[in-house]
Amino acid sequence: MKENKNIKKIVIAIVIFIIILVVLICGVILNYSNSMINKFKSNLENNNMTALHDIYISIENYEEKKEVNKIFEQKLNLILDEYVQNAKDYERTLEEINNYKNADILITLIEKAKENLEKIKNSKDEFLKAQEYEKNGNIVNAIVSYSKVIELDKDNYKEAQKYINNNKEGIKKDILLQVDELISKEDYITAKQKLNDLLLIDSDDNIQQKIDEIEDKAKEQEIKKYMSEQEITVESAKKFKEWYSDTISGVQVIVKNNTKKVVKNCIVGVLAYDKNGYPLKIEYNDYVSSCKFDGANIQPGKTYGQENYCNITYENEKIESALACVEKVEYYDGSTWENPYYEYWIEQYKEKPLK
Repeated sequence: MKENKNIKKIVIAIVIFIIILVVLICGVILNYSNSMINKFKSNLENNNMTALHDIYISIENYEEKKEVNKIFEQKLNLILDEYVQNAKDYERTLEEINNYKNADILITLIEKAKENLEKIKNSKDEFLKAQEYEKNGNIVNAIVSYSKVIELDKDNYKEAQKYINNNKEGIKKDILLQVDELISKEDYITAKQKLNDLLLIDSDDNIQQKIDEIEDKAKEQEIKKYMSEQEITVESAKKFKEWYSDTISGVQVIVKNNTKKVVKNCIVGVLAYDKNGYPLKIEYNDYVSSCKFDGANIQPGKTYGQENYCNITYENEKIESALACVEKVEYYDGSTWENPYYEYWIEQYKEKPLK
């Protein structure tokens, strides 16, 4: 009986010992864990990149990693907040974020912070533009720019939303009245432009419907307008035959400079057709080829191309005819011109038989 009591005491003692041991081990682990997290925090504040790297890679527990990730993300957000509050400029903020790349940890969070920094910078730029528009009484463009101010740009966002809410309905009503007057005067181009501006600040289906109703008439007016404003025109586009072959033909394009500037370089889009008026693939299996006049030196009012054939040839089936349209021009004064009619020209003629 006495022996049983002794065994019982021993068992109880062992159990108590095991419990104490487990508690001690858990305490050690917990202290270690807290110690590692605290060390990470401390070195993060001190910008000790080497230590941050060593501590981070030594943490194996998922929950601890998760906690450290959270701490690091909070730190990056604090840096961004300083930029939002104008306590630091863009360059200094970007430098601080990039500095953490030296720790070679959590690169995804660093890149996300940089993306957010760019978004906030763009938001601040739009806010300043909006204020300038507002100052000049350009309410439409002010609302458009204010609409691009994001929530991360906290105080600016609140102010932007307040302006939009106070002005959107009034300007919408005014623009729709202007559009109706423009349509009555058959100025479909300006009416469409105003509706597109309005669509940027209000995605009302009725606005898009109104655009659709005048789209064709506006397009017709735009084509006529752009055709009458050509800085460089195509005087002719015709086939030429290589003297050494009966099966190879190409295109000669002559252009005219209608400006008072000297043309340095010019790019012309070319379409070619067979004897039946059907389009030919003349450029890497495409129907459009670019005829480039580099160093053309076209003087004001003069033509160019009589002695220069485009680098376009077609074997086995002769090119019978061609169409061309100027795409881009570079002048010697450094200015450039991109032909707004070119896309309409492509739409009208590319991959379509000649009528």
